[in-house]
Amino acid sequence: MKLNTHGTCHQLANDQRIMTSYVNGVRSLQLISDKGSCHEAAWQAVVIALRAARMLGAKHIIISNSSRLVANQFDGSWRARNPMMRSLRNLCRRLADGMSVSFQF
Repeated sequence: MKLNTHGTCHQLANDQRIMTSYVNGVRSLQLISDKGSCHEAAWQAVVIALRAARMLGAKHIIISNSSRLVANQFDGSWRARNPMMRSLRNLCRRLADGMSVSFQF
């Protein structure tokens, strides 16, 4: 199963940020936050994709995205220093348990 994920983050006039996560081109999550980043939105998209894959019983997942940070933190090549990124990475790893997950750019 191949899933395309993408996350965006835009600054609002009141110093808040709007983060949007997409899976297969469909807006799947939109949050307004004081602290947020494109990387957090990208992680959220991967969370949604993995939940969908698990619900569909997929065993082999290819996640296509543009974030090398997410891919490298997921597989352990890079450390997740930010507590939010670490939390999302750990959630993704739990969701991926029992599945073969690879990233494609």
